[in-house]
Amino acid sequence: MTTTSPASDPALPTTTATTATAETEPSTSRPPTQDDSTAQASATSNPEADTNPPSESSPTKQTARQKKLDTVHAHIATLSTQLSDLQTERESLLLNLTDPTPSSASSTVKRHIRLLHSYNEIRDVGSGLLGLIADQRGVRTAEVFDEFGVGGGD
Repeated sequence: MTTTSPASDPALPTTTATTATAETEPSTSRPPTQDDSTAQASATSNPEADTNPPSESSPTKQTARQKKLDTVHAHIATLSTQLSDLQTERESLLLNLTDPTPSSASSTVKRHIRLLHSYNEIRDVGSGLLGLIADQRGVRTAEVFDEFGVGGGD
């Protein structure tokens, strides 16, 4: 290509010629890429991005965040304590449940027998009273049992 000089035509702008060797040689400056133009555009659209001064509320946000963190840590500590207490209680209950001593088994059987004797005595007294009511009325005992809601199995 050739260069036009301003002396030959003053109305034409001055251009420089490029040679084939200039195109094959690596240039020291690279052409702008999409990333460069995006970064450049964002830098020019937000001039405060580079000089982002700390806002006045950031220490307040940090202390509020720290308070929340402290509260959460305290709650976690409380829950950990409760968990260990409950695990200890569970272990003691399981120990008592899975390891009954023979003396506790025999005492349980004796207690049940004693309660059954008491129940039978109370039932006999109740049946006797219902029998007296039936005799006084001159009706069958079954009719009085039905009237008072007492079944045959009671």
